[in-house]
Amino acid sequence: MTSYPLPQQYQQALQKPRLSLFDDELKNGTIQADRMGLPRVRSGNFASVYKVFAGSSQYAIKCFLNAPDDIQTRYEEISTYLNTINCEYFLKTHYLARGIAVNGHTYPILKIKWQDGTPLDKYIDDCVRRQDTQGILNIRARFVNLYRTLRSYHIAHGDLQHGNILITQQGLRLIDYDGLYVPTTTLNISHESGHPNYQHPKRTTWHFNEHMDTFSATAIFTALTILAYDLSLWAKFYNGDNILFCGKDFLNTNQSPLFRRLAGIDDATIKQLVTAIAASCLSQKPPDSPDFLELCADATVSGQEMPLPPIAPISPHSWITTWEGLPTQSDIDIVEAVPIANPGPVDASIRKAEDRPSTIPAPPTPPQPKPHTL
Repeated sequence: MTSYPLPQQYQQALQKPRLSLFDDELKNGTIQADRMGLPRVRSGNFASVYKVFAGSSQYAIKCFLNAPDDIQTRYEEISTYLNTINCEYFLKTHYLARGIAVNGHTYPILKIKWQDGTPLDKYIDDCVRRQDTQGILNIRARFVNLYRTLRSYHIAHGDLQHGNILITQQGLRLIDYDGLYVPTTTLNISHESGHPNYQHPKRTTWHFNEHMDTFSATAIFTALTILAYDLSLWAKFYNGDNILFCGKDFLNTNQSPLFRRLAGIDDATIKQLVTAIAASCLSQKPPDSPDFLELCADATVSGQEMPLPPIAPISPHSWITTWEGLPTQSDIDIVEAVPIANPGPVDASIRKAEDRPSTIPAPPTPPQPKPHTL
């Protein structure tokens, strides 16, 4: 595995971006500074991330602290496919093999269109405080449309979870593409298995195909449906790193306090969803996960997509701080959610894994927006 610079070495190099960065737009931009005038960094286990102002554009640059040897192939395939289909849920991402010079050596970086937004769990937390059930149903409807769109493009994110789903002015956005599956990939394994509070307990890095989001999507949809039924469950089961469910719930559904509590809810839709998750957890492998689109089609709790109301600033939070579990810092920008446009539903064109196309499929033509009942 390639050896990468230490965080402090990136920090020192970026004090002189004109000398350290190779991309013309980035090197002529301005690195966001902290209160001491130094490049402001968001550091995690796998990357140091910086914000760059370049004219009217803003970018995140991701400097790797460690990465698999196939990182260039992986991100070149991902960025090529995403930039071809131009899907609204993804940020423009470019892998720059010749990205930054540190101590006389050249290293790759990711150049990503910067996106401010409110992470899904923080938005839900605000809805609960305002007793806004319709707001949760609205997000649930938007999430279903997001998943349908991914399936129509034969994409799987690989780590659907609260920190990787943002509510923005333009709609929902996905971040962190390290485990992304695209149909043109030449790779057959991921280097991560996703957040355990959202993944099938038997998922491994070998489970890498366009269907790998099925379980996590079902868990998110089910949690939103449960909260729309009973907002009080948020205070009891939200731990700051989940949406009701935890990995230990999936490992032993019979002993799970959450599953026991849900067993007492007299609602046919919730019973169907919870039963499907529990049955999947007892199966031998993640591909036995429930058919999410079939389950959500049978859901009876209605919720049309509507513009999201403005909400007061939540805790200091920016999407970049949740990327790969990066910690929140005291000086991180406060981001305010604002009304977003109705993206409308997108029909899925689902194929089996063995029918994966060898070339980039043409983007589907979305139907006209229309209200729908889940």
